[in-house]
Amino acid sequence: MIGRLAPLLAALALFPVLPVRAQSIDELRRDQMEAVKAAKQLDRADAVLLRQVAKLPPSHGNIFPAESVAALLAGWRGYIRRECGLVGVMTGANGPSSGSFAAICEARRYAERIRLVQAASACLSREIGREGGNPSACLEPLVVLKAEGDFDA
Repeated sequence: MIGRLAPLLAALALFPVLPVRAQSIDELRRDQMEAVKAAKQLDRADAVLLRQVAKLPPSHGNIFPAESVAALLAGWRGYIRRECGLVGVMTGANGPSSGSFAAICEARRYAERIRLVQAASACLSREIGREGGNPSACLEPLVVLKAEGDFDA
């Protein structure tokens, strides 16, 4: 049971404890717009990464089709939306405040993910031009459910 709760506990550890406060609809909209803005930035970063994955020739270890990477990226977003929605409810806030906490959580996770996706893209750019490069290593940080040693040969 604890193992199943580990991802939730990890997500909660990343979300700072904030005092429950009343918020207006305007504040909720502002927080939601920040999450939408971050999601659009992540869309662009994901698109760059997917174009690079599609360019990998078989000789560079392209063992993962672009569709699989696209599914990984989309799956992460669904996971974060659900987790952040739960975080919003778990704050004990009522009305717009719950939605604001969820939107803030999403915007923060998206900002972190943008950095990871951009780093993976930069890594792929280096690996594509290298003889004997390892592009798979560039995508490892994007895999959420990995354990120590999962990628060891």
